Amino acid sequence: MGLETGTVTGRVVDTDSLQPIAGATITVGNIVAVTAAIDKGGFVLRNVPVGTRTLTIAAAGWKGYSTKVTVTPDQPADVGTIGLPSSLNR
Repeated sequence: MGLETGTVTGRVVDTDSLQPIAGATITVGNIVAVTAAIDKGGFVLRNVPVGTRTLTIAAAGWKGYSTKVTVTPDQPADVGTIGLPSSLNR
């Protein structure tokens, strides 16, 4: 029997403008997704091993983000909309 996997979904936006962040890199272990402008900052990570995993988000010009997510085989784990603050000094 193979390793059980699940799906993680969510969306990445700028905390100030609430605009989607294109080009953000989302990782859970060795599974990687990159947001695109056409997807309104949305992402889907497939084949993520079940269990509690660490999800990290990185985007040039924004502060990084990290959170725990519980992945199950029967239902996608939706982390919702995650806002990233700008890393630029204002």
